[in-house]
Amino acid sequence: QDHAVKYRAGMHMHLLETAYQKEYAHRRTGTTALRHLENMGMLGPHMTLGHGVWLNEDDIERVVVESDYRGTELPAGTRSVAFRLTFRAPDRTLRDSEVDEAEARLLAALAQELRIQRRDGTSRTGG
Repeated sequence: QDHAVKYRAGMHMHLLETAYQKEYAHRRTGTTALRHLENMGMLGPHMTLGHGVWLNEDDIERVVVESDYRGTELPAGTRSVAFRLTFRAPDRTLRDSEVDEAEARLLAALAQELRIQRRDGTSRTGG
């Protein structure tokens, strides 16, 4: 984690892909896997989590990490805000195209209503 923060490299972890992993984490740590990572100081803007199929609702709420930066190199009256979104369907895995469409609708609404624009101009899949 220290290297990820120091070198701004980021970290990625697959978490709770199976029910067994959920139960094992609770038996071993006495809490949820995500809460254990949080207690160790592992969660933050440098960490992304994959899968998370067995996260509970409380854990899902904890995953969102925001960064609100207002620096002198930004145009006056603007700020850079980072946030994470979770797109999911209760009964199946979403296709990339479905997530891209939902993301595009959200960004269009934010641009129209709040004049918000995505900094890098790309979709999450790089297209």
